[in-house]
Formats: sequence, C-alpha cells, structure tokens
Amino acid sequence: MKILVYGAGVLGCNLARNLLRAGKDVTLLARGNWAAEIRRNGLRIKDKFSFCTSVSRIPVVTELAPDAMYD
Repeated sequence: MKILVYGAGVLGCNLARNLLRAGKDVTLLARGNWAAEIRRNGLRIKDKFSFCTSVSRIPVVTELAPDAMYD
C-alpha cells in the first residue's frame, strides 16, 4: 500500500512519522520552505514529555504528478 499524507502540518507530520515507523510506504506532501527543510534535515519532531527529538527521513513531494498512484 502506498500512502500519501496530504499536508505537512502538526497532524500530518505526526501521522506520516507514525506510518513510517510502522513500516508503511508513506510520502508527505509539503510546500515551499517546509518541504525543503524536511528534505534537507529530515522530519524533526520534538517530544514535549521526554524532550527528545526524533528525525525521520521521509519522502516529500511538493505537488502531485498526473500519473502519481497512491492508495
């Protein structure tokens, strides 16, 4: 199953990270500087309880190609 998380806000980023950690084929749709930041440094999410930052190397697209196939 190929999953696209449409939107890289707080919820979308957490969902994409959790799906990636579960071994799913997931891609995140982000725009502008945020997409470039994720590509350059990975998706960085700081846990407010443990004060740890997780870094996930998740594929990012900035727009959907006409032939893109996601479930």
